[in-house]
Amino acid sequence: MSKVNNQTKILFIDSDEVSFQFQKCMAQIIEGLPQIELHYAADATEGLAMLDSVHPDVVILEHEDEHEQQLFLDSLNGVHPPILVERDEQDK
Repeated sequence: MSKVNNQTKILFIDSDEVSFQFQKCMAQIIEGLPQIELHYAADATEGLAMLDSVHPDVVILEHEDEHEQQLFLDSLNGVHPPILVERDEQDK
């Protein structure tokens, strides 16, 4: 992972704004973590558009329906950061 100014960049793709705000607060209060720079995309399309400008070290794809997740994954080309995909129990 490449880091600028010792910050790890994380791009959250989550249609649930409350969930994102909670995760952002938790990241800020946990001591001992390296500084992180959080970015938020409301859906797969916005997340894809942000990849080139944000250059995240990791992408967390949460709470999207299966179609949105697949759209994001199918649209990736070339080199991209690690992608963590959350799936509901019923989707497994």
